[in-house]
Amino acid sequence: MKNVTFNLNLKQRLVFAITSGVVYSFSLFLIDLIFGGEVKSAEELVFMGIFFGGVFGVGFPILMEWIGAPMFEKLVDSITPSLEIDEKIEYVQAANLFRGIEGVGGQVFLTNKKLIFKGHKFNIQKGQKDFPYEDILSCIARKTGGLIDNGVRLQTKGGEQHDFVVHEREVFLGMLREKIDNSMS
Repeated sequence: MKNVTFNLNLKQRLVFAITSGVVYSFSLFLIDLIFGGEVKSAEELVFMGIFFGGVFGVGFPILMEWIGAPMFEKLVDSITPSLEIDEKIEYVQAANLFRGIEGVGGQVFLTNKKLIFKGHKFNIQKGQKDFPYEDILSCIARKTGGLIDNGVRLQTKGGEQHDFVVHEREVFLGMLREKIDNSMS
């Protein structure tokens, strides 16, 4: 699987830390003001903002790089789909499949026979969902949440609609459309 990382340089980390601290301090000020609490002094708000920004703007991302990335890699690498005897995996990437309101995290596999989604073990809804290429009516690009250009919608010939979130959407869609076209010929 191709690893997706977001490396922040020092300037980006500092901007994130300062922004986090300012938003946190301003939120505390507004909460005190709105709910009639004792409004903290400017010195207290600045101290809390610096502390919060330092911990969550710098410390938390570093902690996630050290601990989170290896755990995530282990989790994703442990996902193995059930394949037919003569089936071969040709493409794989991390993805989410919406099942109701839950965005089930896992991996999407393009094989020589079908699209497979298999969720990781920490999801509420577990299991593998297979989409034979000949059963897929269409696949279109969509915006996740109406904002982010990383969604794919599958429409099956049985009338089902399935929404995915993928990282390299155009690459994924190109490969999937080619597989669907080849299954029809």
